[in-house]
Amino acid sequence: MRCKISMVIVLVLAGMVLAQSNAVDNLDFPIGIFSAGSPTDTNFSYIKSLGFDYVHRYVLASDKEDIVRQYMDMAAKHNLKVMLDVSGPLRKLNKGKITEQQAIEEFTAIIKLWKNHKAVGFWYIYDEPHRPGMSPERLMKFHQIVKKETPNIPDAIAISWIKHWWDWTKCADIIMPDFYPVRKAEFPKSMLNHQAEFYGKVSSKCKCMIPFAQCFGFPKYPNPIELRYIMFSTLPQKARGLVFWSYYRSRCQAFQKETKLQPDYLEKTLKPILAEYKQFVHLIRGSKLLLVPNLTNKGYSSKQIIVGIWKAERKTYIVMINNWPTPRDVSFPLKPHIRSAELKAIFSTRYIPNLKVKNGNLELHALPWETFIWETTE
Repeated sequence: MRCKISMVIVLVLAGMVLAQSNAVDNLDFPIGIFSAGSPTDTNFSYIKSLGFDYVHRYVLASDKEDIVRQYMDMAAKHNLKVMLDVSGPLRKLNKGKITEQQAIEEFTAIIKLWKNHKAVGFWYIYDEPHRPGMSPERLMKFHQIVKKETPNIPDAIAISWIKHWWDWTKCADIIMPDFYPVRKAEFPKSMLNHQAEFYGKVSSKCKCMIPFAQCFGFPKYPNPIELRYIMFSTLPQKARGLVFWSYYRSRCQAFQKETKLQPDYLEKTLKPILAEYKQFVHLIRGSKLLLVPNLTNKGYSSKQIIVGIWKAERKTYIVMINNWPTPRDVSFPLKPHIRSAELKAIFSTRYIPNLKVKNGNLELHALPWETFIWETTE
């Protein structure tokens, strides 16, 4: 009898793992924006034109059914997917307004109501959980409801850089770390490498990481150099998508009183870089990342560099980033992956004449936080 019970437990656990794997494997590469505004033709067509494919509204699924349906239908009309925020019952539970059983019942009803809508991209089940209100043990109960009701639709949580953040990395299919590095410091003094370190740590502890990117003033907005770093540094960290926070704080209301709102920031500054990012993701799709940077060392070093190498069928692609706020001479070994090659700068990468990998080593002079993107046919 014990053997039979043990076998049943093993099969159940294996089924849950398989369901989680399938849900994530079937996911495309989401490019999303939070607090996406009103579900109108004008607004959603504009969001689509900026390059976003996913939209979000906080606690959306707990609104009146006709309001939720209007949002979902408008998203589908504009070929947008929704990161459907189903966190309402959990938020009420965290505030002590309902019991855990009531939260489970409300949460389950929401999932059942919307699981067949074609606009559902994935469930957004909680935003930055903390103890004691939303412990990993409690949150796992809701993750298991998702796996039971919608095994092919992944769920996601956002996590911040708090003590024992890793305890929540098993509570959802998708882990979405958030860190916003551009604050008050004048360029290039914002320590962007703090983001890379945190996201690298998260990536090592979960199967699917879709990180947040800063697109609001804190009180400063990321400039183009910072934005290229913020976006492209996620790819060597094995990001499976990218979401931005937030549409509302970029276009409608400043995050802080001292921030000067820039309503055209997404259009003028972010859109061109996002277009490059999406094109590069398309180029490396299906290619294996051959080099993963280790940026988790304590104490930051002027020798830090981020490098990712992807080998496609006929070409090799490289992302290299100076992970430090000062100019520096870089000497980096790329062997055994690349021994000898000419590097062609692509997109808006700064052109360096006659740049080559020689004897498996690359040498160049890099500017603060500079992002290089190259292709080569060895």
